[in-house]
Amino acid sequence: MQIVFGAVLLLLGVCAGAGVALFARDWVRVVREHDDGEGDYELDPHSTREVGVEKGQFEVEATPGRSCFLEVEVHSSWFGWVYPPMVTLRCDGRETFQYVGPGTNDTVYLNLAILEEVGEGKQTIELTCQRGNVTSDTGILMSFKDPALEGASLCVISPHPDDAEIAAFGIYSDADIRASVATVTAGDRGKYPLGNPTRDVSGTTRDSFKGEIRVWDSVAIPNLGGVPFERCYNLGYLDGTLPALTEWRDATDPEENPSAAYRRGVVPTTTEKDASSGWESLIDDLTTVFRRERPDCLVCPHPELDCYDEHRRATAAAVEAVRRLDEEPAPSKFLFYTVHNSVTNFFPLGPPHGLVTLPPVATGTPDLTVQPFSYNLSEKQAVRKQYALEAMHELRRIDLPTWNGQPSAREAVHAVVQAVKQLLRVPTETTSSLDMIDRAARPNELFFVVPTERVIAEWERHAQT
Repeated sequence: MQIVFGAVLLLLGVCAGAGVALFARDWVRVVREHDDGEGDYELDPHSTREVGVEKGQFEVEATPGRSCFLEVEVHSSWFGWVYPPMVTLRCDGRETFQYVGPGTNDTVYLNLAILEEVGEGKQTIELTCQRGNVTSDTGILMSFKDPALEGASLCVISPHPDDAEIAAFGIYSDADIRASVATVTAGDRGKYPLGNPTRDVSGTTRDSFKGEIRVWDSVAIPNLGGVPFERCYNLGYLDGTLPALTEWRDATDPEENPSAAYRRGVVPTTTEKDASSGWESLIDDLTTVFRRERPDCLVCPHPELDCYDEHRRATAAAVEAVRRLDEEPAPSKFLFYTVHNSVTNFFPLGPPHGLVTLPPVATGTPDLTVQPFSYNLSEKQAVRKQYALEAMHELRRIDLPTWNGQPSAREAVHAVVQAVKQLLRVPTETTSSLDMIDRAARPNELFFVVPTERVIAEWERHAQT
């Protein structure tokens, strides 16, 4: 009996140690990555004014159709170095939450999305900060006019299956918007259990079964947001090849027309003869989609704040496609989103109830970030976005049966680790989970609105340098 009791205590000790180690690892990564963000924004609000913050309260004028942010100083307490400080805003019986980086002693931008939930006119907002203090006696209130999207046509450019749902499900599911979703790659890198992994000529592991499943996800799941099949595209380019295609330009991929095997939906070119994986072919594909859909605005990864090279290349292809439209109807604006922040993989911080605000900037001042736009999801949209994210196979762990009835040692260890992380749910979620579903299922979505003329001008300027 004593041996059994001792074994149980030993197992609990090992689990507790593993849990503490996991928590310490996540905490160190959050603090280190947050400290790497040394840049800032040069915003261009439609109106700016100074507001007094007295006894944790300030007054603002609530105006429909505006995204408002309050610039204040927040200093972490000693406990705020362990768990990120949480700022709570309360107004007219409603409240919102926002998390800032651990150990913050700097300017932060508080998203005043709560104003959209209250009536027009002067409102008093109560501000509290757990694990820190708002040290400013005054704050800078910045108001940005939201883009006119009612009745607009919008096309979401998704580098991989699930990027559109992570960043823009709410806005593309808006009943007042005619939306389409164009996914660029098949998302076939890596492997699935029971899949068919192979290595291509570059040595990259690919899985045709994984690619097939993710491609179908990309054209089927947008239907949860009201986007019909005929407005869902997957161009089927191999995951991870966009940087190489940029270098090859008009050359074709040596993988012998791989995109033809993955194309789904109402794709402009569907035959193996027409489909190719050259960079010029990708631009032609997107140009054809834009001619068919005639979007008023494009929703793309931010070319400066999103650190994934393939995300940036997808945006580059979209910009070049717009330039090829010449005198034809073209999008008037871009809405840029951030899935993988260039400073930290933990953005946005905190559990799912936390608002998304301006992402940290690595260095300097980004050129295409002057006008943020916070899109608030309705309760129905939030529920559907959660289900859409859960439906994406890449975002959830697939537990397949063990054919011999015995789990492997690796599976057993994984189960123990998952149990420990679940037991430590409260502390780990305040440092922000690495689980993309937790980080994506938020009350709002954040974009930067940039006129097409400026985007093209910046592209041409960078091309000359």
